[in-house]
Amino acid sequence: MEVTRKDANQPSDDATAVNGCDNTQDPKQPHDELASKLEQQIRTIATCFRLKEPKCGFSPSEWLVLSALANATEQGLKPLAQQVSISTSTTSKIVRKLLMLRLIEWKRSDTERRGYALCITVHGIKTYRQSRRSAIRNTAACFSSLTVEQLEQVTSLLDLCLPTGKFSY
Repeated sequence: MEVTRKDANQPSDDATAVNGCDNTQDPKQPHDELASKLEQQIRTIATCFRLKEPKCGFSPSEWLVLSALANATEQGLKPLAQQVSISTSTTSKIVRKLLMLRLIEWKRSDTERRGYALCITVHGIKTYRQSRRSAIRNTAACFSSLTVEQLEQVTSLLDLCLPTGKFSY
């Protein structure tokens, strides 16, 4: 039997072959199916958290900005935007909202003589800590059916695949 290579410029006689792929097989692989299941599980967990979280009214992006300021001494707008991986204009809008809520404030920078930096207020720290405690409590409740060893496995696996420090929405 002679095997000949088809010229790439000639049309295919086989209607099932497109771009060299056999379309008669199911395109889903076990990895894709598991990824789909994981995506659904993540949505279920997120829904659980949304239902249990305190009604503080923060979007995920607002929470990122508040968290970044809660864990820093002072920060300018541009470095803050870079840290949380949100555009400067969006970060500016978030900052305005957090300023109106008196969770953060502009202060004269300790490092730059003519500059100003964002800082979290006492009220902001209190709100952040209260929300954080509630989130931890809700997370513990969500995963209470797991043993400590199983929870360690879950967190170790997530550490392998999640980005560290930077998120995009």
